[in-house]
Amino acid sequence: MISNYEIELNKVRRRKLMERAVKKSANRFELRSRYKISASDIVQLPSTNKVQRMISNYEIELNKVRRRKLMERAVKISANDIVQLLSTDKFLIKYFYQNGGFQMYRNFFWDLDGTLYDTYPQMVDSFNQMLEHFNVPAQKRRSYEIMRQDTLGNAFVIFAKENNLDINAMKAIYYPIEKQYTHPNMAEGTREVLQAVIDHGGKNYLLTHRNRTALNFMKLDGLLNMFSDFVTADDPFPKKPDPTSLNHLIDTNLVPREDAVMVGDRDMDINAAHNAGIEGILFDPDDLIETKANPNHRVHTMKEIEQWIK
Repeated sequence: MISNYEIELNKVRRRKLMERAVKKSANRFELRSRYKISASDIVQLPSTNKVQRMISNYEIELNKVRRRKLMERAVKISANDIVQLLSTDKFLIKYFYQNGGFQMYRNFFWDLDGTLYDTYPQMVDSFNQMLEHFNVPAQKRRSYEIMRQDTLGNAFVIFAKENNLDINAMKAIYYPIEKQYTHPNMAEGTREVLQAVIDHGGKNYLLTHRNRTALNFMKLDGLLNMFSDFVTADDPFPKKPDPTSLNHLIDTNLVPREDAVMVGDRDMDINAAHNAGIEGILFDPDDLIETKANPNHRVHTMKEIEQWIK
């Protein structure tokens, strides 16, 4: 009992000595700014090996606490934030990956309009030319927000109701105009992220509501050969968020769902992913989407997606 008492007493003594050593040697070991020790508390202490070891041990324990708190915080924030937060700590990145808190993917299913290609400028311009045909003032920003947040189809519905227009008549004007735009611009970083998937041994798949004419400009841009398979509007599947087309690609190509992810710019893409039993990344470059689909990740650039390539 006495021996145990002495052991505990020595622990208390060591702890108190360590606390004193940290305060008194703050200048020497550059702890003043790091631990907010006031200048009045700083008294120089002779630099002994014992004190140095104690302070070193103190810092080790403090770093453990910091790491634990960091990990507790990280599980409550997005994976994108975790990467930025832990970019200087390889230990914690490895921890999240090994413990399932840092999901990586090998098979990527890509939406086209608004994701791989920025087709919205062409769609918005065509839509507003159509409105002007019916003597309706152009509303580019509003029509863009409706298309982004919902769908082009819903934009037809809203503007038809507000202006007493026939939807079929609107579409008859819109689509010939839209077809004049044959080659939209790729989103910045598209080629690089597709190639990164391939370089890591993964595969890319295309799932788009456009017809096969989209494959023409993808071929011209040298992207088509980066895809292992694709589904377009010409295939006999219901539209997203129905998962039938996505399940077809997954099952046909024997893709493990646990390392598959759908990348798209709208809730319908994320819902399609979840309905098919895979995860979803919301591509939202202008931070516009008020999502209700609970995407697993949300990014503003293609470059950000590279951090989840397995």
